[in-house]
Amino acid sequence: MIVLKERDFLEVKLDSLIADYDRDVLVNLYQPIIGAIACMIYFTLWSEANNQKVMAIISHADLFEKMKIKAKDFVQAREALEGLGLLRTFITKDKDVNFYSYHLYAPRTPKEFFDNALFYGLLMKNYGENETNKIKNLYHIDKEDNQGEEISTSFRNAFNPDFSDPVFALALKNKERMMERNKGHIAYEFSFETFMDAIKNISQISDEGFSSKEMKEIERLATLNGINEKVAADYVAKLYNPSMPKGKRVDLKALSQAFQDEDVFARLSNTRKNNNNSKVDSESRLGSKINLMESVSPKDYLSYLQGGNKPARADIKLINDISENFMMSNSVINALVDYVLRTNNNILSRPYVEKVAASLARERITNATDAMNYLYKVKTSSEKKENINEKVNEDNEESMSWDELMKELNS
Repeated sequence: MIVLKERDFLEVKLDSLIADYDRDVLVNLYQPIIGAIACMIYFTLWSEANNQKVMAIISHADLFEKMKIKAKDFVQAREALEGLGLLRTFITKDKDVNFYSYHLYAPRTPKEFFDNALFYGLLMKNYGENETNKIKNLYHIDKEDNQGEEISTSFRNAFNPDFSDPVFALALKNKERMMERNKGHIAYEFSFETFMDAIKNISQISDEGFSSKEMKEIERLATLNGINEKVAADYVAKLYNPSMPKGKRVDLKALSQAFQDEDVFARLSNTRKNNNNSKVDSESRLGSKINLMESVSPKDYLSYLQGGNKPARADIKLINDISENFMMSNSVINALVDYVLRTNNNILSRPYVEKVAASLARERITNATDAMNYLYKVKTSSEKKENINEKVNEDNEESMSWDELMKELNS
């Protein structure tokens, strides 16, 4: 764990074009999620990036004095900014003081924000559905009325460029990295860097001690079971055998079992009890559910559905088999588990789960939203078929082919 000291120095870099209108987006959409202190830290670092044209670096003590905040408040707020992709933090370690480099990124546009179920869901959870809808209306685009016939001139007609001119050939050769509107990467998944830092702190294992196949399997098992990098490092260090050939030094079967037995369910149970007063109304539960599917591991999601109780070993093994055999993302597995439990009397039947998983795999679905939409359509289609068959049987009509029946329904 790295402890931030007030005497540590810092610099700020803008890794994206950030415009004045982004201030409103940050206040209206991000502040209800990250809080006022984190929002103000973003604005202050943005200002420092311009100030450093005169003063290259400052200490954290200078920054804290300017903002009248404590180091712990800064670190907590910084992590919130990092979590939403607004900030990336780098550190250069030294004996006496460390040097931090903070890289700022532009917030998402309103469309990108509301198209992201995770961001949209977090805003509703923290601000309430009614207030969220009010903010959403600020960025709503009304349907365009008939504007008449467009007579705008094209680029070619306006400038008539001669592409044989040497300047265009010179422009094509330009490979310089220029400023653009970049958005920071959001770390939803397992971080190999964090994992290796943790394992080096408790063992003599180096980066070269693992094969790429082993690392991918460690990542899969950890994210599947909701295990963070530090806990994963503890178990891997215990199960690591340096005398074995590279690629076989970690007992992956024992590691999978250890991850499955890791007791995180009391925490989930408490979290669920504390969220009884959530501001999200019933109409927005689907958005919150998708948000949860995208945010937690399949083992944690199944535990959540069971009121925080630990899932049965057979259910966890089934989830692991689905992950391994169908190469599904965790969010899709969560949608699959949710669908099967709702449609199969809260029973995770292996044949049924595998049948639905195969359908999702054939459709190449990679996220919870698409999975929920697909499964809803399948369920609706199945119910329509059942209703049609019941109607045909009741009326004692002659049997007809499915194609003929569809033609009749469409007409």
